[in-house]
Amino acid sequence: MDIQTLLEALEDEKVQVKIRDIVDKNKGCTGTLLENGQLLNVDNSELVLVKESLQKSESENEDLKKSIEELQSLLGSEKKAKEDANVSVEKLSAEVEHKDQVIHELRSAQQPLVEDKKRLESDVITLNQKLEFYRDNFRDDLQALELYDRLSEQTRHSLSGIFKDTSVQGLIACGIQEKNISNLWDYAKSETVNGNNDDIANVISLFNLLFQRFTLAYPMFSLQDVKPGDSFETQYHIKHSSSVNTSGSISQVMLYGYVNSKTGRVIKPSVVKL
Repeated sequence: MDIQTLLEALEDEKVQVKIRDIVDKNKGCTGTLLENGQLLNVDNSELVLVKESLQKSESENEDLKKSIEELQSLLGSEKKAKEDANVSVEKLSAEVEHKDQVIHELRSAQQPLVEDKKRLESDVITLNQKLEFYRDNFRDDLQALELYDRLSEQTRHSLSGIFKDTSVQGLIACGIQEKNISNLWDYAKSETVNGNNDDIANVISLFNLLFQRFTLAYPMFSLQDVKPGDSFETQYHIKHSSSVNTSGSISQVMLYGYVNSKTGRVIKPSVVKL
């Protein structure tokens, strides 16, 4: 029975009599009824209390309904939040799995690269060793070609009778022949004495380099042992035209000659300045 129906029931005469009897028994309250059944002298405090209690209950019931609705709304929001969180977790899990797969693929692809890098590093070490070998053993050969390439066209033409092949191998092969080394020294001496060839420094360097190779094949030959401060001797030296003195000490060796070290014979005397 709802509250409104209960309130309407309280207006009923029988209900009032029953309530009066209950009140009289429990509270000792008194009252009288008229012949027409109307309640005359009854203490209505209990009825008022009952009505107030019912109204309060009705109000509390409404408050409870509102609280229930609020709780349901909160629960609905929490459920939505949980659902959203689950969706986010699933997305994050899928992203992490994708990244793990990418990392795995990168690592798998990196392994051959690491092996290629190690192989290349090993190849570089081998090539550097070979390069060092060629540099140590063929440095003079390459330098000879470099010196020849620096010569002017006129000087090259003058030396064409000596160097018929101007490749690296050709220069070395021609230069280590006794006749050719002698002719090269003669050309260097002539240009040194005349003093008008800008290529003379490179020509002398080329002779000295080739003469070192020449002595490997003919170890009895060696450059003349002469130095500044030594006394000038006509049988051992050629005086340069720029010399200040006609005799005395050597001030500069302009072109080294060479000798036969076994016999002591001077093959080519050194050009010196006094």
